[in-house]
Amino acid sequence: MKTSVYLTNRAIVAASGAYSGGVLRIKGLYRQEIPWGLVHNGAVADSKALSEQLATFWQKHALPQRGVSLVIDSDAVTGRVMEVPPLAPKAMRKLVCNMLMEDAPADSRLYDYTALRPTQKPGQEEAVQRIYAVAAERQQIEAFAQLAQGIGVRLSGVDLAPMCARQFFQRSEDYWGKSFIYSLLIG
Repeated sequence: MKTSVYLTNRAIVAASGAYSGGVLRIKGLYRQEIPWGLVHNGAVADSKALSEQLATFWQKHALPQRGVSLVIDSDAVTGRVMEVPPLAPKAMRKLVCNMLMEDAPADSRLYDYTALRPTQKPGQEEAVQRIYAVAAERQQIEAFAQLAQGIGVRLSGVDLAPMCARQFFQRSEDYWGKSFIYSLLIG
């Protein structure tokens, strides 16, 4: 069982469920409006008030303390689709860091990537790995981790909203091999 929690400027949204044997089973979907100003553009703006809201939300819905993934959606997170040579994970993380470093010191940001699919273009001898690379401000992610820890929740990971949507559509056979437009409105 996995629980994902998504914090918007106006709400806490959580889903609990599991994906097994090609079937997505949702145990519960939960939503609670929060006062304006606690979260701004995917970043914690008022940690004390947001902590109180999260604690109430967790208790009300009896959500698990472990196996919780945070989903963030913020303009402060850089995400890019890149085509790179197939590399070992350690070398790939180094490449991602170098490509997304921009003006910020490397240790002030967290970097990650997910493989989209290997591709081979006509006339190419080598396969090219298509990845979605991301960089987020370390301080932004640590603020969420501290909030979770403060209410007794252990985060198992941090996901980006676009990647969560991609995983959903990738696992939903109804969308395989089709073109579509995806739009998410929360508020």
